[in-house]
Amino acid sequence: MQNKKYKLVLVLLLTIFTVSILAACGSEDTGQDSRLVGSWVSTINDFEYEFNADGTGIRGTPGFTESIRWATEGNNELVLTIGNTEERWGYRIRRNNIYFTHEDSPGMEYPFTRDN
Repeated sequence: MQNKKYKLVLVLLLTIFTVSILAACGSEDTGQDSRLVGSWVSTINDFEYEFNADGTGIRGTPGFTESIRWATEGNNELVLTIGNTEERWGYRIRRNNIYFTHEDSPGMEYPFTRDN
């Protein structure tokens, strides 16, 4: 009888643990904001971004580009992965322009315009 109660408690605890893990995994709003797909050129210098629909892309200037992986999270947060480094940028889109913000530069916006 004691062994049966122990097994029941163990099964219930494992069930609660599993449900908690699955709920935590599903709570993050990640993916790709399709509005970012395409090429974007800075309006203040020659820096460019190219976001592909499969979450890959490139960024840089003519003569120097680097491969990126990208995703969006939550409320307009862009997550860039360059090698082993992750960068997080805020963004807002207005017509054919995108404005990036970064927590290291409060109050500054980096404007880009669609190039396609």
